[in-house]
Amino acid sequence: MTTPTEDLSLLDAVNQLLSAVGSARVQSLTNTNPEAQEAEWMVGQVCREVQQRNDWQFNREFAFPIDPDPTTGEIHLPANTDTAVAGTGSAALGLVQRGNRMYSKTLRSYAIRATVYLDIAFVLPFEDVPGPIKNYVVALAGRRFGTSRVPDTSTYRFTKELENDAFREALEFDGDSDDRHPVFRNGHFRDMRGHHRLPNGRPGHLPGGGQAPQPDTHVTLDGGEEG
Repeated sequence: MTTPTEDLSLLDAVNQLLSAVGSARVQSLTNTNPEAQEAEWMVGQVCREVQQRNDWQFNREFAFPIDPDPTTGEIHLPANTDTAVAGTGSAALGLVQRGNRMYSKTLRSYAIRATVYLDIAFVLPFEDVPGPIKNYVVALAGRRFGTSRVPDTSTYRFTKELENDAFREALEFDGDSDDRHPVFRNGHFRDMRGHHRLPNGRPGHLPGGGQAPQPDTHVTLDGGEEG
């Protein structure tokens, strides 16, 4: 069994999914092959879900400055924002995220009319996520993609063991990133969305402790669990 390699391109990821189900590889992402298009969609969808369902370090910015709209005074979030909360220096404004804007409960208005500093989790495109996270995305996407295509799962490349291993490696990588950023070890930021979590909502691996995924349990982003 071949483990997905690091630093994959999106085309590489799509071809891994196709090869795993016995389909021909494609030379570009402009290919009109419906199966290749579905594989590309699957990788993109899982990449988004993985970033949204876990509290990672790699896609976060702290005290990220955003200037108000010069006309309305509103704070508009970048298009790829997942979650945003007030960062250091802006807590007194009582900021909360509403759609793609920030609302001030202190001012009772969207018209904040000042630069704010936000702690933001972004959703990055597949090409921009780190290698270990890509590996987990491909392993999970491969499992989903092959479910209805390869009846004999015992011979399928993307096994639940590979997915579990890739998830652990992704958490370990991101935990190492945490250690290089003392601000993220602050309890406030760990509590923002419930620490690192397994996809079914249970606590996962934390750099400073916590419960890691158990080797005999397979957890999927669908919330299911396999022994």
